[in-house]
Amino acid sequence: MLHYTALLAELVAAGRLAIAPTDGTTVTYHNPCYLGRYNGGFDAPRDLIRAAGYTLHDMPRCRENSFCCGAGGGRIWQSDDGVKERPSENRIREALGLNVGIFVVACPKDKVMYTAAIDALGVASSLRILDVAELINLREAPGA
Repeated sequence: MLHYTALLAELVAAGRLAIAPTDGTTVTYHNPCYLGRYNGGFDAPRDLIRAAGYTLHDMPRCRENSFCCGAGGGRIWQSDDGVKERPSENRIREALGLNVGIFVVACPKDKVMYTAAIDALGVASSLRILDVAELINLREAPGA
């Protein structure tokens, strides 16, 4: 099995997928638990972010030490009763402290969860949640 970020990064590296770079906007990236900590998939999403022309500002808790919600490990079925702040809201507060406008994810559940967190915190005008694949502006590959 190959995560879509690994496939896209391989296609870019092989010259089979051409990306039209952006203006260098600074973004931050959230390592999803199963891609990152459990499977060691740290570099492909970052490679894609950079290939798309963005400047990456890693969060303080990243890679092996990333802060995730644990839903991929079954936390999705646990109650939030007694929780003072949801992990997703804590993570968004961390991202806001970096002065970036885009919070990049590589997991469909994270896209939904963090979009809900920015809405709950009332910061949707300050921070956008985008999947890595949404960052890529494709152009025709040479020889295509």
